[in-house]
Amino acid sequence: ETRPLCFNWDYFLIGIFVGFGSVWTGTTGPVFLFPCLFLCKPNIKATDALGLGNFIAMPISICSTLFSIADVNSTVDIYLALIIAFFLLLTNPLGVWIAHKVDPIKLKMSISFMLLGVGITTLARLIVG
Repeated sequence: ETRPLCFNWDYFLIGIFVGFGSVWTGTTGPVFLFPCLFLCKPNIKATDALGLGNFIAMPISICSTLFSIADVNSTVDIYLALIIAFFLLLTNPLGVWIAHKVDPIKLKMSISFMLLGVGITTLARLIVG
């Protein structure tokens, strides 16, 4: 399915919010993107949201890694990064296949519960220290 490429202010503003929010909190872009899309664009298909999440996670991850490499006080475990990248590339097609087989409402609900779990865990770590 092809869609026309057009500029949409809603997505532009969501992109700005997601970009600043992910940097501000040190989380990945999809942590902010999914709630924004599901709230601002309730008719968006869950598979489209997942695709956008994967798409924006790539440049954010690359820029974060390059910044960490450039920072003299930072250390980057290149072997761990390569292992994670390998398994992401290996398992991504399986995730795409599953996302297209699952009921869209159940997919949105599972994403929402996963994000609630991430939020609760992050809040608990901030409180505990």
